[in-house]
Amino acid sequence: MKHWEKLRLTMSLAAFFCCAVLSFGGAAFSATTPPVVTVLPVIKEGSVTPTRVAQRASTGYFYVTDGHAEAVMVYNSVGQLVQKITTAKEPGGVGFAKNGDLLVTQGTYVAVLNPDTGVQKSTFGSFLHAFSIAVDNSATGTGNIFVSDIKNYVVQVFNDVYADVDVSAGTGHNPYRATDSVYRANFIGDSQIAYFSGPGFFNRPAGVAIEKNSGLLAVVDSLNGKVQFFDQAGNYINEIGQFGYDSAHQFVLLTYPQSIAFEYTAAGALDRAYLLDTYQSYVMVVDATAPILSNPTANPTQLIPWTWLADIGVYGHHNGDLIVPSDILIDKKDPANNRLLVTNGFGSTSVFGLSSLQPYDVFINGIGNNSMTVNWSSPGGSITGFRVFRSTVEGVTGSQVGADLPSTARSLTDSSLAQYTTYYYTVRALVSGVPTSNIDQVSAKTTGSFLLSLTINGTGSVNGTLSCAGGTCTTTLPSDSIASLTATDSAQSAFAVWAGDCFTTNHTCELLMDGPKSVTASFIKPLAFRVDGAYFDNLQDAYDAAAARTAPDTAVIKVLAGTWPSTLKATEYMTAWQGKTVIIEGGYDSTFTSNAGGSSTVTGRANLTAGKVIMKQFKVK
Repeated sequence: MKHWEKLRLTMSLAAFFCCAVLSFGGAAFSATTPPVVTVLPVIKEGSVTPTRVAQRASTGYFYVTDGHAEAVMVYNSVGQLVQKITTAKEPGGVGFAKNGDLLVTQGTYVAVLNPDTGVQKSTFGSFLHAFSIAVDNSATGTGNIFVSDIKNYVVQVFNDVYADVDVSAGTGHNPYRATDSVYRANFIGDSQIAYFSGPGFFNRPAGVAIEKNSGLLAVVDSLNGKVQFFDQAGNYINEIGQFGYDSAHQFVLLTYPQSIAFEYTAAGALDRAYLLDTYQSYVMVVDATAPILSNPTANPTQLIPWTWLADIGVYGHHNGDLIVPSDILIDKKDPANNRLLVTNGFGSTSVFGLSSLQPYDVFINGIGNNSMTVNWSSPGGSITGFRVFRSTVEGVTGSQVGADLPSTARSLTDSSLAQYTTYYYTVRALVSGVPTSNIDQVSAKTTGSFLLSLTINGTGSVNGTLSCAGGTCTTTLPSDSIASLTATDSAQSAFAVWAGDCFTTNHTCELLMDGPKSVTASFIKPLAFRVDGAYFDNLQDAYDAAAARTAPDTAVIKVLAGTWPSTLKATEYMTAWQGKTVIIEGGYDSTFTSNAGGSSTVTGRANLTAGKVIMKQFKVK
């Protein structure tokens, strides 16, 4: 959604002013074309509010600051979270010093961190609010570090050992504060609000970047809708853009730019510039082939004549849409597959292919026990075919699957796979038979079926996913299904324990079938006699416990239903020797809660020498 109604008057004025100053004196330069944009999968894992992003040259990993997570999220080239670096304060800008240190703005200072361990090594600078970082890391660059201070309306300059760089002689340094101790010698720019509009004065300088060919510093002057360029001595050079919105894109009008990134040709020439407009929720692409210095001798105030090429993104919640985007980065680690990363306000980093030969919308379906199908869309262009690679190791390209495919191919079914195994696929375009160096992967796991083996020790049964009344029983179940087995007691047995792949004394065992499983259910002969909650394995001990009770009420021996020889001897032998009344009551179920309709028999004899014994549903054989 474009916010043009709020800007109607501004647009008219800006367009009038723009037309008067954008004429370009006829200087010759090579125009470029709009990039072919493809929407790629977002980077989201662990992300809450991604803010600024930088790329580590040695690994190609992306370092994304996340204020709500209070951390720097580190992602590999395929967008997987590989590290979370917790910061002492809410992180803002991020960059890499020439020596490889990780630099993260922490409000009033910049923290210097080890990029591998995340350990803070030191801090430097003093800011009202340090926001973004740019470092001149080109091959012949100075290593100078530029940090925007959005509350102080300046950009501070440091060298590669984190000391101030004196730029007070530059035209971008405010001459009206030469004797002001608060306005330090390493400041470029000053507050437009406190002083006046014009070159070198800012209204919220949010973004900073280095154009590597010229070594110029680009300062994104957000509330002025433009980008100002300075040399590293602090001299104002030129600028592009004005505040406003133009649906026809006749001019470079910006409502709230926050970041700029530069794209170069294979030969290293500046080709395009990408301007992130947070308020419009898109990235404006402009032709950057015209020189930044646009004839400064004849017309030193002439704006840089870069022209609009395309917009990337639109307001919305779908992949490829943007909401309050805050930073951009061009990834050229893989030269054949340039990507634009945009930190997005709804918790992810959007990824776009730029004139890329990388197949996109790659996904896997048709997953079976021994096969799956890889699908993709083609970016077109000079592609002459496709080559698909398979690996069982993430991040490893692996071996080619089948023969090269024609340029019309959009899928490949890979058969003869192992069941229940994860496979990683890389689809690469062919140009004149030569594969590109695409490193993105997709993965999926084949399905399968696994054997469940159940063995019963003792007399008992198991019901559920597999029913078994004794011995060893087996079944085959789908992978990742849940097997539920329940051991069932009987009058002659009691469940004791599960063993094998399920170890518990609970009657129910649940198993995830992520491989072959083997379990054993063990049953034991129950303790057949119970007195006041205590169990006994023979009648004499049960009688002794009952007769020893001091309570005046009659003691009761409960007996499990069935026939019970002693577990200690072949027959029961009981002597009633105390002058008390004891009731022996048989026929109980395994829980000793009901004996309705049941009876019990013991094999042996009982002697009565004292007291009284009452037998109910119980007999001695």
